[in-house]
Amino acid sequence: MHGDQRIYSKIDWAFINSEWLDSIPNCEAKFLPEGINDHYPQKISLVEGRQRTRKSFKFCNVWTKHPQFMELVQQGWTIPIEGCKMFQIVKKLKLLKKNLRILNTNHFKTIEDEAKEDRMALHQVQYLLQVNPMDFELQLREKALYQKFRNSSYLDEMHLQQKIKATWIQLGDDNTSYFYSVIKHMKLKQAETQLKNEQGEWEHNPNNIAQLFVEYYEGLLGHTTTSRIHAFMSMLNRGPILSVEQQIDLLKPVASKDVKEAIFQIDCNKSPSPDGYGSGFFKAAWPVIGQDISEVVLDFFQNGKLLKLINSTIIALIPKVDAPEYAN
Repeated sequence: MHGDQRIYSKIDWAFINSEWLDSIPNCEAKFLPEGINDHYPQKISLVEGRQRTRKSFKFCNVWTKHPQFMELVQQGWTIPIEGCKMFQIVKKLKLLKKNLRILNTNHFKTIEDEAKEDRMALHQVQYLLQVNPMDFELQLREKALYQKFRNSSYLDEMHLQQKIKATWIQLGDDNTSYFYSVIKHMKLKQAETQLKNEQGEWEHNPNNIAQLFVEYYEGLLGHTTTSRIHAFMSMLNRGPILSVEQQIDLLKPVASKDVKEAIFQIDCNKSPSPDGYGSGFFKAAWPVIGQDISEVVLDFFQNGKLLKLINSTIIALIPKVDAPEYAN
């Protein structure tokens, strides 16, 4: 229908399967003007690859399972660093990244392929055992390959679970295929290849899209100011307030055990801080670094000073709707 009585309906879609996503992950569908037809012509095109940059460091919890992990942490933590205690910890963590990257390259870079190879080797021996079930050498090989695959599969699942943060799944249940499908879906859903600006025009350049988000949040959060509006105490007193006992509890000094308890309550698969270290690292390395970490946290509660290197975070923008058009 035309004029004011026009009715719109979404009847044209583009569907892909897992094989397409594996072969052509960077593509987009554009719907062209329909003209005199009832359907929109659809154009599938490849998205130009963004300029590749060096991946930022991100600690993998699976590294803690290697026998050399604690030795590397111990070596890095004994390096003499000048400066305040907080700066020393930041610097040691930064220097430790190099050795952890080497550990990953030497032992964990091919962990996914290793798990697949171990699975195939185990299946081959099990097929032979079906033909010769009484072969003692095959029985021993099957037992050894089973243990090897169980270990490599566990490490692979542990690595993938951290990527998708599926904390509700128990490791060891062979969820690898599920993990891979979730990762593909997350990449596809979170990739924004086009957005409309304030004039309603589509932006396809990654830098322009990033600027749209920056401008939106600057308008939403505002700018820094030198003055603050005083709170109306009469209005605050009308609502629920802390009792005297609760106020006293908040004033109690923080102890080292409180610091450890707070850190160990953080799930290992939670997103890491900007330096790439998550709670999984601090839990595993606590026998070596625990005392220094506790001292720094307690010192902060005493003087209230925090380095800018620590007082920072990463904002991850996750679409709440399918195919968003605007930054808001």
